[in-house]
Amino acid sequence: MQLTFRTTGVPKVVKRRILILVLIFFLALVIFYLTLNYRKSPEISKMSGPTMPTISVMTYGQKQLCLRAYKEEMDAAYMRDSLVPLEQSRRLPLTIATYGNRVQSLSYEVRSVDTSRKIAEDKIEGIKEEKGSATVTPSLTNLIDPGQQYLLVLKMKTNRGKLNFYTRVIIPKDAHAKECLAFAREFHDKTLNNRYTDLGNYLEPKTDTSSDDYSRVTINSTLNQVGFQGFEVDSSTEPLMEVKDITSSYTSVNLYYNLKQKNTVYQVVETFKIRYGGSRMFLLNYVRTMDLIPSTKDITVTDNVLKVGVNSKSLSPLSNETGSVVAFTMGGSLYEYNQTRQILTCVFSFLGDDLTEVRAGNPYHGIRILNIDESGTMDFVVYGYMNTGDHEGKCGVDLYHYDSSTNLATEEAFLNTTQPYQILDASFQDLMYRTAGGHFYLMLDGTLLSLNLDSDSSTELMKSLADSQYAVSASGRYIAWTDEDAPSSVIHVLDLNDESQMDIRAKKGEKLRALAFLKEDFCYGTIKEKDLTGGEDRSTVNPMYRLDIVSFDNARIKNVKVYQKKGLYISDVTESNNALELTRVRRTGGTYKQTTGDTILNAAGATNQTVTEGSASVPGKGRITTLTMQPLTEDQTISSLSFRDGQLSLLDESDSIDVTVSEVRAAYFTYVEDRVEYSGTDPVNAIQIADEQEGMVVDNRQRDIWRKEKELYGADIPVTQITGYSWAKNNGKLLQLQGLTLEQVLSFVSARVPVYVTEGKTTSVIIGYGPDYVKIYHQGGSYESMSRKEAEKKFKSSGNVYAIALEDME
Repeated sequence: MQLTFRTTGVPKVVKRRILILVLIFFLALVIFYLTLNYRKSPEISKMSGPTMPTISVMTYGQKQLCLRAYKEEMDAAYMRDSLVPLEQSRRLPLTIATYGNRVQSLSYEVRSVDTSRKIAEDKIEGIKEEKGSATVTPSLTNLIDPGQQYLLVLKMKTNRGKLNFYTRVIIPKDAHAKECLAFAREFHDKTLNNRYTDLGNYLEPKTDTSSDDYSRVTINSTLNQVGFQGFEVDSSTEPLMEVKDITSSYTSVNLYYNLKQKNTVYQVVETFKIRYGGSRMFLLNYVRTMDLIPSTKDITVTDNVLKVGVNSKSLSPLSNETGSVVAFTMGGSLYEYNQTRQILTCVFSFLGDDLTEVRAGNPYHGIRILNIDESGTMDFVVYGYMNTGDHEGKCGVDLYHYDSSTNLATEEAFLNTTQPYQILDASFQDLMYRTAGGHFYLMLDGTLLSLNLDSDSSTELMKSLADSQYAVSASGRYIAWTDEDAPSSVIHVLDLNDESQMDIRAKKGEKLRALAFLKEDFCYGTIKEKDLTGGEDRSTVNPMYRLDIVSFDNARIKNVKVYQKKGLYISDVTESNNALELTRVRRTGGTYKQTTGDTILNAAGATNQTVTEGSASVPGKGRITTLTMQPLTEDQTISSLSFRDGQLSLLDESDSIDVTVSEVRAAYFTYVEDRVEYSGTDPVNAIQIADEQEGMVVDNRQRDIWRKEKELYGADIPVTQITGYSWAKNNGKLLQLQGLTLEQVLSFVSARVPVYVTEGKTTSVIIGYGPDYVKIYHQGGSYESMSRKEAEKKFKSSGNVYAIALEDME
């Protein structure tokens, strides 16, 4: 008998299956873990160097300009960086620095400065190519009239693509521009040699200026400062001249050059405003700025003080809460210093190894730090003209996120615009805000744009806002606005973190005005409707009997402070140095008379600055900029630091967003020296700033609105030129200038623009003036001469209600 045995337990087949399932389970866990924790390693990029050509011009035997190339057509009406004076022959000697580009064709276009009229266009023939350069001398159109400015666009086609160059041209008339430019060059040469003592007669030194500061030297500085005495200069480069303005009253010109002090390089800009006086020249204004072009050896540290060299501008430092990490801008580059690790990082820069490369060192861009956390991670934007890299030759706003733990700055979005740096710098400083959720907000020309960084799409949240219609918090998180540019029944408040909206509503019989923010707290005013004044021919006053300051918390509005004084009204509020400055009026009869002002301080006090910007005197260099970090412990010292370059992860060149606004508002720009000091909708504010800072005002049609300089008492404006006041007002052709002084409006009369002045319900016209009188034309057809002192008192008592007809500016 044969016995058979059966094996007990789990069959082998089952065991095999269980083992396979266990292996699959663990493999799935591994895959799941890797999937959750997978991060694509960012592609490290390198900022490529400059590649595009430049164009320079010879005028009166001197080299002028270094015109930048633009890859796209710009809004030409804003392109007023430079002005080329032409000889009567209208010949324009051009030198093209090709930098490896091959010029295939070149043409020009002459337009009116507001770009509305094309005067001429033609091809430029006869280009002579040499090693590294090309020259040509075209004769521009005979339609260029002496004394009139025109826009010149040079269009170049190269083997690498099409490029545009922009400048203005003029045949000077009664301006003696040649003599003025020769004087500027002679003055410059003397500052760098022993003949600097000849310049004393042109200066107006003041005792309250620092005698050892070479970062910003002016007409009010000492002769030794102007002549670099006490500052060790080894050599300087040949200056490049750029004319800014030419009138019969003055010529404005900038000179650009580099100074070397051993191995240290400085970028120097001299700004001249000169009047020809026959037997002698008059220096109306002089400013010389000097800024370190930093390298690793130029920035040093002693304990908790970082010494960053000579700088004419603030470094705009932003630190973490403890003051151990600070980010700052200098020489067109962005740096971050970590005191704990003793590391200085160059986070972003257009500069390469050659610190004097004219294209990489082009100053027409800015950097703004949006935020920074405790570790040093931050968001920042680079805006203006892009000197190098994939966006070279474009203007725009470049948004970056810098991770301090990986030392990597990642480009998140490039917003392409057709406006140049000066306009961008003045226009969108009100609001730039990035949220953690991937949205970037930007105020441009009164339009609030929302940009989705994931989809590269943009949305207009509100548009065509006037300056007086909205206010923005210090961080940019909140914006408060009214639906019209006038006292309103409701104020809207938008929280950009989540785009939630809150409303503040007026009581019956009252109106509200959005005024200003104290950091993140909002101030608004309340007006009784019966107190509002204003009409066809009366000055406008919005007397607020009460101010409220409120805070926002989880979409709730909390009252922080109420300001109210019996018998007094507030007519205007401005924020300055963490305080609100109040303009107050008192009602007398049926009118409001200005009285003493008042101030509301922030209840939280001034912001605690953990890192402070200061200065120190260094032999041979003068006054340098310092940053004082958090104090060290008693046993801690720091005497050296290490330097590193940050890494970049860049977008593809095609990944850019074109930024335009659907509604263009009327805007005014105050130009001071070579910058736009004001950009906005208030012509009175623009003129007051220009008057204070020796500037000029143009509008967004590039019409010269206001210049401080006056001609000497010309003939009265003929009555036939006077536009009907009522017609101009009813057709929106009247520019209201209430609040200017008589002296300021006489600049219009000097430019042959009649000025309307309103007293009660009567309107007259200022048509002329002399050294001690003004000439008035009344509605009934009579003329009156009045002393300046009497006229100033009379017009001021009526509220300084002035206006001009815009068609007279044509």
